[in-house]
Amino acid sequence: MVLFYSAITETMQWAHPQMQGDPPPLCHVHSMTRVGCRIIIIGGSEDPSYCNNVYAFDTLTRLWLRMTFTATDVPLPHHTHTTVFYQNKIWVFGWRKQAAGAERRLDVRLQWLAR
Repeated sequence: MVLFYSAITETMQWAHPQMQGDPPPLCHVHSMTRVGCRIIIIGGSEDPSYCNNVYAFDTLTRLWLRMTFTATDVPLPHHTHTTVFYQNKIWVFGWRKQAAGAERRLDVRLQWLAR
């Protein structure tokens, strides 16, 4: 169950919107990055393991989608990182990981993510 709330600024109240699709599992120390009208969630930890999940949430349709990648593009399981959207890519920096590897950038399939 994903805990997701939206702020209604006119009334200064919080709402729990109905959502559709495949939400991510509960985790912590993940990152969230806005790409257009989508929020991208990357990695995190489901104690004791690290995740390499990538999920997108469309804020207009309220639809969750688990992103899929080819075997060579799958991000390493990691957490405690930061992300930024720059030059049509989400860049992942400074993570703790279970596997050795260099810093990577993650191509975010912009044909789906950008409106």
